[in-house]
Amino acid sequence: MSARVSPFGDLDDFQPRSPASRTDDGIIDKIAEASNFPSRAPRAERVEVVPEQGPAEVPAASSIRSQRRYRTGRNQQLNIKASKETVDQFYALADAFGEPLGVVFERAVKALRDERRDEAKPR
Repeated sequence: MSARVSPFGDLDDFQPRSPASRTDDGIIDKIAEASNFPSRAPRAERVEVVPEQGPAEVPAASSIRSQRRYRTGRNQQLNIKASKETVDQFYALADAFGEPLGVVFERAVKALRDERRDEAKPR
């Protein structure tokens, strides 16, 4: 029987390459500058001294919302687009009821379903 051939063959002919000589950074900078190549290095920026002003403005309370995290067992997410006014009204309702957004949404869906059922009844 013949001996099994190595899958790598005879690699003795291959020699590692010698490391390439490094080009001077100054030459690279000159070529980059001549080619209008932007540098990734941060630029030394001029610092302007601004006279001290009063305290920074605090955003209106309506634009800051508190986090709403409840453990309710709801595990589905509904992403919708709405106008800012509608979203603000929705959050205002949730705040007024003191309930999670999911509960307010469920109540709204139930109210719409009941309203539709009432419209469908013969008079």
